Amino acid sequence: MVWLRDTLHVVGLFGRIGGVPTGRIARWDGQRWCSLVPPDYFYPDIGPIGVFRDTLYVGGSFTVAGPDSINRVAQWVAGSYVDSCQVFVGLGPEYADTHEPNGLSLHPDPAEEVVTLIQGGRPLPGVPYVVHDALGRLVGSGRTDVVSTLDVRYLVPGAYAVTVLNDQGGVLGQGRMIKH
Repeated sequence: MVWLRDTLHVVGLFGRIGGVPTGRIARWDGQRWCSLVPPDYFYPDIGPIGVFRDTLYVGGSFTVAGPDSINRVAQWVAGSYVDSCQVFVGLGPEYADTHEPNGLSLHPDPAEEVVTLIQGGRPLPGVPYVVHDALGRLVGSGRTDVVSTLDVRYLVPGAYAVTVLNDQGGVLGQGRMIKH
């Protein structure tokens, strides 16, 4: 088991946890259990779990994760770690260090004063966002301005995750940045 932000993630040889059917991996957000994948999602078996740079990874003897062929390692991609259950995807050559879930990128990176949010090649003006530090703590929130930028001068130097939300609080995309 590992903690990521304020959420406990567990793996084991269980088919249910807290009455919820699972694929042997689940999370506890302080009030409820949530399965991260459906039963029998990983084949043949899921094993260790870990966190690196604010990202959740699982390993095991599996070569299949849902519909995808996987080579024994999976990375949590997309979605909010607190509010929703998403799907693991495999790590492959398409995952370079600059890859961001949901096509969200932040420029410049590293940044000193402001970053511009781009998704699918388009700027994101007037969208709500939240900023978490490398330990998963909420350190900022607001809306991007009319030119899709957010001020990062208030942040201390370090690594940050920026999550862009829709007006109902659903996740539109996530990106990472370094503040100088």
